[in-house]
Amino acid sequence: MRDLAAWLDFAEALGFKKVLLVGHSAGATAVQIYQAQTQDTRVTGVVLASGNVRPDTRVPPPEFVAKAKRMIADGRPEDLVQGPFVSAATFMDIVDTPPEFKDFFGVQTPNPGVTRIRCPLLVFFGTNEDVGNEEDLEILRSSIKRQRTGPSRVNTIMIQGADHMYAGQEDRVAQVIAGWADTLLAAKTETGEVSKTP
Repeated sequence: MRDLAAWLDFAEALGFKKVLLVGHSAGATAVQIYQAQTQDTRVTGVVLASGNVRPDTRVPPPEFVAKAKRMIADGRPEDLVQGPFVSAATFMDIVDTPPEFKDFFGVQTPNPGVTRIRCPLLVFFGTNEDVGNEEDLEILRSSIKRQRTGPSRVNTIMIQGADHMYAGQEDRVAQVIAGWADTLLAAKTETGEVSKTP
């Protein structure tokens, strides 16, 4: 939360009054939760690349929870508790995530996190062995549609030939995001909500 807020503060200090918040993989989770919790008015749209759509219903092994708590209590929150990527602090953040954020799109949970996002949302995956596919995008669309509130607009796309890291498809990803951003700008210009400044 503090990192994303600081980056938005930095962008604003440079003169950018509106920004897109883009997150990839675990970063998608970070940006969606940030916007759901803050409804930051500087964010004109949220882009989720290869994030998790389905609810995280895993129950962490009690021994890992105990180990992570010990590491944190011993002043070692950055030590790895599981695999090569998960620190004790991150592990406990995941364990302590509220249900409405573990099932962010409301596949199984009432009043999910997505209902707190008001700005437009773009979600995409790659077609080559990514963490999600067209079925996941359909689950996302139908789950959001069932909610009483949520993003003002939802767009989804599969990036052809892209894997989870979008290797070799970076230009295509940039084109998709920029093209989507242009449609947001055009829609706001038509209603007189956007100035010509950065």
